Parts: sequence; structure tokens; C-alpha cells
Amino acid sequence: MSSPSAAEWSQLLLAPVGQVCSGLLLYGIYMVLFIVAIVTLSRRKANGRKVLFAVTLTTGVLSTISIALLCANSVLWTRIIAETNQGPRPTLPHLKLSEAWNTVAITANIVLTLNILVTDIFFLYRCYVIWQWRRTPVILPASLIVATLASACFSDIKRDQMSRTLVYSVACATNVVLVILTAGRILWIQREAFHVGIANAVQRRYNNAINAILESGAIYCICAISLVIIAQCLPGNYWFYVMLGAYTQVVNIAPTLTIVRVGRGHTIETVSLEMGVSSEVLDIR
Repeated sequence: MSSPSAAEWSQLLLAPVGQVCSGLLLYGIYMVLFIVAIVTLSRRKANGRKVLFAVTLTTGVLSTISIALLCANSVLWTRIIAETNQGPRPTLPHLKLSEAWNTVAITANIVLTLNILVTDIFFLYRCYVIWQWRRTPVILPASLIVATLASACFSDIKRDQMSRTLVYSVACATNVVLVILTAGRILWIQREAFHVGIANAVQRRYNNAINAILESGAIYCICAISLVIIAQCLPGNYWFYVMLGAYTQVVNIAPTLTIVRVGRGHTIETVSLEMGVSSEVLDIR
């Protein structure tokens, strides 16, 4: 068997480096949002603040663990390549490095799965609140969240890129459904408010809430869809790993961006719909 060419060695080395670079770049952006979220929530005295604090701190911990695992993965992989380049026969250090790298990779997948679940559950909670604690509208997204967890377990068993791509696909579908349900509900309430002559200031609050939902949903979906497309068209390509590194932080940026907007007062408070229309309480928190 011929040894890998210089271009192939370069590809093997650049993939984890690109993954770490994209992850670190977005981790820096996330930490700015994290600090802003903590500061704004500490100044906001309202119901639901404990939930937002819990989500912010949880994503902060998971984000930091994720980036640490990415760095460890890159270092171990580089050392494995260096050991392999010295000779075709595996040595004891090479086997130990491979075992450590395998452990780190499995742990990173588990952490990313937990991260996706935290983000999806947070958006599910907000959807549930906006629908005034009605269970029927959230049955579909809740089922998709369970499907995400099931596909992640299957992926951890099978351990290949295609099964892992299934996880990102289901997670993306979950987010799309939650965005449609949440934004659709607010649009419907906005329509009712318009018919009964609610003030323009309240209408602007609806628009701000919809913008917040669409922004976070779009960031999440664009990254997930790009990851799935690259995985299908260019499996194992350098850009797949770059996008994967970004995705590990986007799952934290999306909910934190929403939390920042909530903390800054871009929410819908209690709207009283007169003229025979029942009151809708849409305090999105």
C-alpha cells in the first residue's frame, strides 16, 4: 500500500485545525453574548429570569467544554499523524494516542448532543409559553426532539459520518418546526390585535419578537443545512470540519442571542384585546 501523498497529509492536518479555528472564532462571539446576557438578566426583575439564567449558564458550560474537546482533538490528531508518518507499523504510543483521540471524539459527540437538546428544549419551552401552555401544538416538535436524541444514540453506536449527519438533519427540522409554530402564533395574535386597534408601540413589540425568533432560527438552520449539504456532497472534506466546528458554537449562539433580546426588553408583554376578543398573555421569557 502506498503512503499518503503530501496533499493528503496536508488535508489530514488541516481538517482539525480548521475545525478548531472556526470553533474558537465563534466561541469568542458567543462569550460576548454570554456576558451581555448575564449582565442584562441580572438587571431584569421579572418572572422567568431563573429559566433564562439556567439556560445561559448551561450553554456556557457546554460551549466551553466543547471548545476544549475540539482543541484536545486537534492536538491528539496532529500527534497521531506525526507518529504515523514516522513508520507504517503502529507503536505503543501511537495506540495510546488513538485510544485517547477516540475517547475525546465520543465525548465531544455526547456534549454536542446535550447542547442540541438544551437549545431545542429552550425553544420548545418558549413555544409552549407563547401557545399559552397548550400541549397540542408542541407535540410535533417534542417528538422531533426525542427523534434527535434517538438518532444521536444510533450515531454513537454506528460511529460514521452519515449517521451523525442524520442527527443534524433532525435537529434542523426541529428548529424549523419550532420557528414556524412560534412566529406563526405571534403573527396570528398580531393580526387580531391589529383588527381591534392595538397601539403601534405594541405592534412594534410583536415585530421585535418575530425578528428575534427568525434571527436565531435562521442562524441555527443555515449552519445545520450547510453542514448536511457538505456532508452529503463532500464527505470528509476540509470544509465539513470547518462547518462542524462552527456548528458546535452556533447551537449556543442561537438561544443566547434570543436571551439577550429578551433581557433588553424586546418581548411581548400582556396585551389586552378588547372588543370581545379574549386577552392573550404573551410574555416571552
